[in-house]
Amino acid sequence: MNPISLKTLPNFTSYVLSISEYLLLNVLENDKKIIKKIQSGDELPLPEIKNSLDQRFEDLKLEIFDYEILKSIAMNYPHDHYAEKIVSCNYDYHMTMTWFKKAILQSSVRPLAFAQLELG
Repeated sequence: MNPISLKTLPNFTSYVLSISEYLLLNVLENDKKIIKKIQSGDELPLPEIKNSLDQRFEDLKLEIFDYEILKSIAMNYPHDHYAEKIVSCNYDYHMTMTWFKKAILQSSVRPLAFAQLELG
């Protein structure tokens, strides 16, 4: 990786937030069952949204998971929470995928949980 592109890499949290926002919007705009549940009630169907996010992640993981980029981000921002996890597992491919997915799902669901508290 050349030095110019290293400067353009966000920290791990920012990278994850952008992808989780993409997945969440994808789910909320395209999952017909979730759209109907939201429209018909006053409660967010959090378990269904989480399951749909998990499925969407699996469907798109070849597009959104780039091991080399995640490894570079973790190396350049090792004190970011999830980057620390990746560094601590010695950049193991499987563990990097696991922590990346966990970060995506938590970042996607967290704002919905706060919204649910406001509705309740």
